Amino acid sequence: MDVIHAKSCCRMDRGGGHSNFTIPARGFTLLELIAVIAVMSILFGLGVPALGQFQASERGLARMNDLAISLALTRSEAIKRNRQVVLCKSPDGEYCRRKDAGWHDGWIIFIDRDHDRRRDDDEPILHTQGPGSAGQTLTYAAFGSSHYVTYRPSGMTRTNGTFTLCDERYPDNARALILMKTGRVRSSRVKANGEPLEC
Repeated sequence: MDVIHAKSCCRMDRGGGHSNFTIPARGFTLLELIAVIAVMSILFGLGVPALGQFQASERGLARMNDLAISLALTRSEAIKRNRQVVLCKSPDGEYCRRKDAGWHDGWIIFIDRDHDRRRDDDEPILHTQGPGSAGQTLTYAAFGSSHYVTYRPSGMTRTNGTFTLCDERYPDNARALILMKTGRVRSSRVKANGEPLEC
């Protein structure tokens, strides 16, 4: 005999001495499911650009750290060796290139024995840095040449200058590394004169 328990709204089978409870099933309606998908789509749409910008910012910071370390190495080697040491843009990691190349393509540090600021085969390379991430551009503006940075044995450079890193997808993430004639650098979000960075 089947008995319906009023409070639990469950069916109880007393036949054979076994209990069998049936709990009413409850699921999502089609309208509720559509609403959940819509909310998740909005959150996903907001989150993906923010994540992309964060990743681009981290890549930019890493690239500028690489450059700052390279400049510090160039300076320390010039002082230690009492020789002129040059950092120049170099896509192939072997020779300096002044045309058809940018700083974002990579750079090398070498001992400039003949002071011509071009690497010859007998001039040892001290460090090589490969290209940056896709979408990044790295430029150098200086009173002298924008193709290289020369450190004298005193640890000083020949000129002031500013390296600017931009990401074409997120121009607001622009960063600068400002080089002083003392040979030291400082990071900045603006130009040396305080004006906004231009990408």
